[in-house]
Amino acid sequence: MTRPTKKQKPTQGKQPIVEADVMRMIEAMMNKVERPPLNTAVTTTTEEVTTMQQNAQPEPFEATPPTNAAKAEKEVSQIDELRKAKRVKIVIDEQDNHEGHKDVSLSIDGYVLVIQRGKTVEVPEPFVELLNNLKYTIISKNDNGEDVSREVPRFHWRKVA
Repeated sequence: MTRPTKKQKPTQGKQPIVEADVMRMIEAMMNKVERPPLNTAVTTTTEEVTTMQQNAQPEPFEATPPTNAAKAEKEVSQIDELRKAKRVKIVIDEQDNHEGHKDVSLSIDGYVLVIQRGKTVEVPEPFVELLNNLKYTIISKNDNGEDVSREVPRFHWRKVA
């Protein structure tokens, strides 16, 4: 005796479901859910919007406290000091890591320099100090299997005469 395949299975009086039937069932289910009409979101006319804009009151302006003005003045003077600082010629070398060919961005108190690698540039002296202080830590294992950390300069750079 052979087993009937799916095609040979008797339907026992049921009609096969076709795509149109499925679409009708989905549509029937969607109609059961109450949904607002699509155009109900727009309830304001153009004239009403114009009237609202004309009647809108500006927000009250609050004077900036003097401490913020003094702080801003101090920041401006710091940036002026950076601009007037002694300049040093340097070159930031390319490196073998994933960012070793990208430009270097340095920032001190909002004063930003973008330096191309491999090119001689003049930078204010505080940025040279910043380059000296930028380091990252490498952790490796020694002969005994203990973790050993060492600090490595973030950028390889040199002064140019």
